[in-house]
Amino acid sequence: MKDDKRVRIGSRALSLLKVLTAHAGHFVSHDILIAAAWPNTRVEDTNLRVQMTALRRVLGDGDLLNITNAPGRGYALTVTPNGPEVSDRPMALPDGKLPTHTLPTPLTSLVGREDSVANVVKHLATRRFVAIVGSGGIGKTRVAIEACMQMIEGGYGRICFVDLAPLSSGEFISGAVATALLVNDEANTDPIERIVPVLRRNRTLLVLDNCEHVLDAAAELSEGLLRAAPDLQILATSREPLLVEGEVTIRLAGLGGPEGFGAPITLQKALLFPAIQLFAERAFAGSDKLSFDDSDALLIADICRGKAYPLEPGRPRCGIGGC
Repeated sequence: MKDDKRVRIGSRALSLLKVLTAHAGHFVSHDILIAAAWPNTRVEDTNLRVQMTALRRVLGDGDLLNITNAPGRGYALTVTPNGPEVSDRPMALPDGKLPTHTLPTPLTSLVGREDSVANVVKHLATRRFVAIVGSGGIGKTRVAIEACMQMIEGGYGRICFVDLAPLSSGEFISGAVATALLVNDEANTDPIERIVPVLRRNRTLLVLDNCEHVLDAAAELSEGLLRAAPDLQILATSREPLLVEGEVTIRLAGLGGPEGFGAPITLQKALLFPAIQLFAERAFAGSDKLSFDDSDALLIADICRGKAYPLEPGRPRCGIGGC
């Protein structure tokens, strides 16, 4: 909004603005910005410059905000039109301390994974590298976030969350970690050289989320950082193990559901199982008009067991509640 009017902005420009805002006053490298706006796509720097021009146009004449760029360092969002000196030190809170964590806020409740969370926390108490492994969409990220929140409540120092999903190549991982740690870019400097001193000064749990498409690079970076920073711990999520030295692998299976149930089965009985609870929660989130009763219970149980039903002509696609 600007002057009480909605500002039109493209999706890529908005993605770039979100990254710049999250690290306001600090330079963000071209690689990180491109990975955020063009995930899994290789584009030229020209595309980035075009979007930055569009952003500057949206911000107006720079009365309040301005986008500053520096060769070899990237772009930064500043708060004065002339673009004052941008800090090269990790961003700190008013009291001079680094942020406690950079975890994303969960948008859904945790269902049926309490034991897995407890297992992660238990292993992180004694081990330096823990990997949560499982198929796509099974809940690895949610378990990792919940485990980290419990560790913060228990007094853990600093937790840094890095989502690797937007990266198109493993060569961008070190830059993504540097950005998440609020370590700024310097021309002709390896990001690792700037990451290690920060990790040595602050006991840190580094969360590398969605490693599967950059597995080798994530494993190499993890081993290097663990050797260089003795107080560092790493929690990774991936569809397969990273095979890092000393790795503890926690595998997530599907949520528990009813087995061997036949009709009749009541909805109340079915909802005792985590898989049914999760199904119902997500279904209700998708439609406020949806409702279940005992006649739906067996079908829901079959769906959660992975049983397929042929789609009959004229039949509602999911067969539940007319949806």
